[in-house]
Amino acid sequence: EGTTASLIDSGAPVLEVSVPCLDEAAMGALFVVLESSVVLMGLMDGVDPFDQPAVEDAKRFAAGLLGREDCAADAAKARSLLEDLDPK
Repeated sequence: EGTTASLIDSGAPVLEVSVPCLDEAAMGALFVVLESSVVLMGLMDGVDPFDQPAVEDAKRFAAGLLGREDCAADAAKARSLLEDLDPK
């Protein structure tokens, strides 16, 4: 309640959801509503909510860093990129 009051006080939007019973159907329906809300908010803000620009790169970098042979070049690139961050 303190967080809700703080959000209201700051002018942030607040959504209160009441679920009459916490069974599988109710939780599934709630997830669908929340996921749909995120999609709609993204579209209204001009963001493609289904575009994940760096996700595939991150998967290949991680696989390479974990030793997957077919991603060795990705591991080398990841190490190179990470060296740029190291303040040594």
